[in-house]
Amino acid sequence: MNMKKITSLTSLISFLVLLLNSVVLYIVPHGRVANWADWRLWGLSKTDWGNQHTIIGVLFLIAIFFHIYYNWKPIVFYLKNRAKQLKVFTKDFNIALIVTIICVIGSYYIIPPFNWILEFSESIKNKAEVTYGSPPYGRAELSSLKGFASRTSINLSDGLEKLQKAGIKVENEKQTLIDIAKLNKISPQKVFMLMKPVETKVALEKSQKMPVEPASGTSRKTVEDICKTYGLDIDTVMAGFVAHKIRASADMTLRTIAEQNNIGTEEIYAVILKTSPAPGTATVTPGENKAQPNTKAPSGLGRMTLDDVCRTYNIDLNAALERLAGKGITALPGDKMSQISDKYDITRRELYEIME
Repeated sequence: MNMKKITSLTSLISFLVLLLNSVVLYIVPHGRVANWADWRLWGLSKTDWGNQHTIIGVLFLIAIFFHIYYNWKPIVFYLKNRAKQLKVFTKDFNIALIVTIICVIGSYYIIPPFNWILEFSESIKNKAEVTYGSPPYGRAELSSLKGFASRTSINLSDGLEKLQKAGIKVENEKQTLIDIAKLNKISPQKVFMLMKPVETKVALEKSQKMPVEPASGTSRKTVEDICKTYGLDIDTVMAGFVAHKIRASADMTLRTIAEQNNIGTEEIYAVILKTSPAPGTATVTPGENKAQPNTKAPSGLGRMTLDDVCRTYNIDLNAALERLAGKGITALPGDKMSQISDKYDITRRELYEIME
């Protein structure tokens, strides 16, 4: 048994497997989409591919460690100059070090050409979201059937009846969507679609209204993807950006546009929202600056504290805190809306409506 050969071959094989699962993870949909639609490739879920990547990555690192051990003499030889003197910072070593440092810095500041790699991956993931759909709210598959029905305005009794007629096994209303999906070997999305009223499903297939509050992951979508998802005219959206003096292009993500213009992603979203055909919104045309859409749920709430929201929109702070407490939400005046939203898995719009 030749340990040197075994180490080299293990390094090679683990590298090839690592290359494969790295490519898969590069193109796999975002977690919320993959979990919701039960996305799989060759029978493996995103979690399975991620676990494989981690384990094989550790194996590769161990193999590389032993590879360095068994090939220490050649490596030392690479670090010697022409006089056979050991010198770490040789010309070749410096070039390798500089290339590595450039990649590290590029990944931190996300500058070209490194951002191209990330943006290409993001565009693939966003297209997958259009194809597979996304949950009505973050981590919806982990909600109990009762909680999910409440959050999505579905009558629980009707939903259970529809599931039973479809042959879906449900133990009780406290069972989570993901557990029901696994029990019946379907996706959480399928459970949701079976529960929805027929007329709602038809409306969903025909058109998808742009929500007042951006869904999770919206900041990573390009303007083009958002327009395709909600059936918006991209020229009108771009004209809206021009009217608001926002520098943008259709292939840029909302996050990139926000960073480039030094404003929040929710402000970018609000401009796009003005072109949405959803009730209460208005279309933006060049040179116009119309009122904010749907004042019932103002934009930009995520960056505000409870105290800020109450003072800005004339809401009694103590009454708002009591209303939140009545819904099981414990918060302080200085807490940000985004923090409360994430903690209790509720949208900022819903928080605002409870506070009112």
